[in-house]
Amino acid sequence: MKKLSSIVLIVLSMSLFGQINLVNIYSKQIYLTKLHISGYKYVEVNLTTSLITVYNTNNSVFATMTLQPQPYSIQSVGYISENLFDLDNGLEYYVTTYTNNPTTYNIFKVYNDNGTLLFQRDSAALFQTNSISTYGLFRGDPIFYDGAFTKMRLQVGFGAATRYELYNLPGTITCDYCSNGTITAIYSNPKTDINTENILYPNPANDFIKIKYQLPEKAKKAEMKVFDSTGKLQELFEITSTFDCIYLSKSYSNGLYYFQLIVDNQVIKTEKIIVQK
Repeated sequence: MKKLSSIVLIVLSMSLFGQINLVNIYSKQIYLTKLHISGYKYVEVNLTTSLITVYNTNNSVFATMTLQPQPYSIQSVGYISENLFDLDNGLEYYVTTYTNNPTTYNIFKVYNDNGTLLFQRDSAALFQTNSISTYGLFRGDPIFYDGAFTKMRLQVGFGAATRYELYNLPGTITCDYCSNGTITAIYSNPKTDINTENILYPNPANDFIKIKYQLPEKAKKAEMKVFDSTGKLQELFEITSTFDCIYLSKSYSNGLYYFQLIVDNQVIKTEKIIVQK
């Protein structure tokens, strides 16, 4: 009898945890995003109230932003982020409006969370393609990482005058979409033992920066170069297969940096990290 009771209890427990449960109801469509610092969030855009609401995954409100007034109809709002369009750790977003002016049509703007206009391009909109690369990978996102920089692709103009402009962005794409390559820049506290294998790029660094690398077999000469966001060389290290990482000191100021691995005079990897103290 006790055995039967145990079986019934187990079945009831499995049934309870196996249910599909309603956790929240939103008035507008929501989507999941991953912020650079604050992690996974839900985003709700309400054009009627001109409000962007960002929710924690437990459905509590994380932040709200008022959409800046526009002289024309809003066509799309998106790319809510923290360190993509600027590096101040606050929220940012883009807005595309539609006009009836035949010489303008779309206007593309980027704002931060206090309403400051960061960027504007008339007769432009983010351009997404359905292109497939040679390797069978989808490469259509309008904001993407090309191995060295985060790029924004805008379609400008219309008709025979249509063109496509590429811009370098100061920030990065969050880890769901970024390249998690051999070189991994992480925050490291030398006073504690950190398992670096479980830490993903990019992480904001505010103390020592540890750069992991792996050299190809039979590599004769290798070096690591560190550049600032303007492309100016900051440091150059000669590296060997004797070690698998280098440390940079905390003397680096806040900002975006690039780490380039060069083997036998060929660049085989470029990655980036944000330093914030």
